[in-house]
Amino acid sequence: MVLAQGASGGCGCRADAKGHVPGLARPDAVRAEQGMTFQSHMDIALDQARAAAARGEVPVGAVILRQGVIIAQDGNRTRAQNDPTAHAEML
Repeated sequence: MVLAQGASGGCGCRADAKGHVPGLARPDAVRAEQGMTFQSHMDIALDQARAAAARGEVPVGAVILRQGVIIAQDGNRTRAQNDPTAHAEML
């Protein structure tokens, strides 16, 4: 799932101006060591959030991947489905 964290890195630590937390391995450095590449799917999640907003929903979108392949993508539908559990990450 594509997620966004605050500048603190989600650990309550103070991050520098670039969002890096001193003393913690940067995810891109770890991926490089493991021979992995990074591809952001945030643009798809944002498109889903915009579509949700256009439908009058709270503008939240989510993308779920399995082994780098998108298996689901959607935006909130709590109002349209009259279902408080119809969040983007659950659909």
